[in-house]
Amino acid sequence: MKRFVICLTLACGGCAGTETGNPNAPYSTAELLLNARSSNNQAVTLRQAGGAVVVEQAWLTLDTLSFREGTDCTVPNESLSTPQIGLGDHSGPDALRLNINVKPGSYCQATATFMNGQVEKPLGAPEQVLDHSIVIVGRLEDGTPLTIASNFAAPVQLDATQGAFEWGTDSSALLVEFDLAVWLKAIDLAGAVRDPVLGIVIDELNNQSALTTFEGNVAPGVTLYRDIAGNGDVDPGDIKAAEVSL
Repeated sequence: MKRFVICLTLACGGCAGTETGNPNAPYSTAELLLNARSSNNQAVTLRQAGGAVVVEQAWLTLDTLSFREGTDCTVPNESLSTPQIGLGDHSGPDALRLNINVKPGSYCQATATFMNGQVEKPLGAPEQVLDHSIVIVGRLEDGTPLTIASNFAAPVQLDATQGAFEWGTDSSALLVEFDLAVWLKAIDLAGAVRDPVLGIVIDELNNQSALTTFEGNVAPGVTLYRDIAGNGDVDPGDIKAAEVSL
């Protein structure tokens, strides 16, 4: 995937009568990165051999990302939302980069929302992106083609791991990571029905039990990090800022 840099201004919601944040506070430019990766290269690799599954394309259609200000999300506070992000193939080495204006300070929660349907299909994208929010294309170790098409649209709520995380206060970026090893965990690919031409297709019509497992893995496979180097990768010094509370 090519590197994209998009400049956005977050929209402020719930600003009136809130206990945290200042609607008149100065904004600063900060980076928000989005990238797919695999935390288990024996199970899943991206665009290179070695894993039991090799993912060649990871098409995600995202509506918005929102962030709640403050250190306590049990009380009313301001919420900042990105404009609609849209469709992208996140399987490549370069993260999608959003340069946005944020209020520097503490945030206690982030929410990622997927959406279905596209007006047109990008060059090289599978047909399924027109009516699905997540489309994974790849192959098994033995060469069997694999396609997963999901209509997953539930908001993915990520709660701060230490009460709150800082954003816009230094040069660190925030990285939204989609862990494809988690997404494909415990799916019975060996027992899946195979088409002689298409291989394994997992969608609302084919291998539905595998689709149920996949969609149950989506939210736990989304994590927010403070990316110290701003390189779109999870490095040893990076801080896990927010994750799904199980």
